[in-house]
Amino acid sequence: EFSSNFEKEYFKKSLAKFKALSVREAVNIKALKDIGLNSICVPDPSQLLSKKDYEDLILKAKIDERFSGGKVRKESIFVYMLGNETVINKDELVKFLNPQNLIYTNGNVNFSCFLDYESTFAPSPCEWLACIKECKLVVTNSFHACAFALVMNTPFIALKLGGEAASSNNRFEQLFELFGTQKYLISDLKEFKELIKNPIFNWDEINLKLKEWQSVGVKFLSENLKGL
Repeated sequence: EFSSNFEKEYFKKSLAKFKALSVREAVNIKALKDIGLNSICVPDPSQLLSKKDYEDLILKAKIDERFSGGKVRKESIFVYMLGNETVINKDELVKFLNPQNLIYTNGNVNFSCFLDYESTFAPSPCEWLACIKECKLVVTNSFHACAFALVMNTPFIALKLGGEAASSNNRFEQLFELFGTQKYLISDLKEFKELIKNPIFNWDEINLKLKEWQSVGVKFLSENLKGL
């Protein structure tokens, strides 16, 4: 959204200098169209690489499977939170899950829930990837944790954002609609308790859609980087 006509004119003039424009959220296509600019919706860059690409990074990092507080990742739930407010109460949620069975980390300097005072787990990027890949479930309010879980074929449940962060829900909604995972964006603890009993993901279908979605981003880059 443009805060003023001055800002609108500034971006219109500046962005017009580019050969091509892409956006991650489709809703922004209209915002640019309103100032006379064409754009295309493409994948988040994190989804342009394959599961194997990320597995190779994890392998090269030589991460021991018990690095995360002595827990075996494949038996754990990875709870990755940002400080953003959520519709659901995060303290109630992690108490229901039982903190003893979780691998928890907060990727934001802002307070997220009571576990921020107790967790000392601060993973490196490759350690974070290993948690996404190997845990049995990811619970998060992070768009990128969901994006990586889709690539890694790891079941996930996302918490709908509230307060000032609520406007960012459109990025979750677009991603989840694309892959048919809308029911895993939740705003109620009762709903969460039901979903966690048996999270079902059709990975064959998701991987097919992911391949098609990746091709959109690759095509955009290939066509617009020619001759540079």
